[in-house]
Amino acid sequence: GTMAIHIFEEGDQLMGRPENEDEPSVLTPLGEHRFRPVMAREALIRFSVEDDQAINFSIAFPDERGTMMAFRRP
Repeated sequence: GTMAIHIFEEGDQLMGRPENEDEPSVLTPLGEHRFRPVMAREALIRFSVEDDQAINFSIAFPDERGTMMAFRRP
């Protein structure tokens, strides 16, 4: 199925919040458009960037969830 994940800036931190969660998670920068969610430390988020703007991202889990893709919506 599909699920919206809201990515936003809060102060100087990048945050992520799945639509079914109340608490956002800080996204810890790892370099080269890669981040690790504090609340899901096993996951790795990698943004695809064009013209200095994120156009999509993948989130990879080392378990049965595998890798999911997310696409930017206006």
